[in-house]
Amino acid sequence: MKSCKSHLELIAQLAAEKWGEVWMSELIREYCKISQLNGEDAATPNNRKGQIKRAFQVGSCTADTLIILYYAIGCELEISRKQTIAIP
Repeated sequence: MKSCKSHLELIAQLAAEKWGEVWMSELIREYCKISQLNGEDAATPNNRKGQIKRAFQVGSCTADTLIILYYAIGCELEISRKQTIAIP
């Protein structure tokens, strides 16, 4: 199982590939666009910048934030359930 930190590292890598040196600013902008589409009218780059930068610094964030960050770089998460089958 991947940790939140490893997901954030992957997001940072993919964002840098997509936007180059300005990846953090662009990622924050995209994050805010998606958040606003989901009804968070107060989501602006100025009031989300600290939250997003802190997530990458500490290697931790909420599941909601992680999902939106993936969407911001053009990825989607797929969740599947492992099932154990008992063999008689």
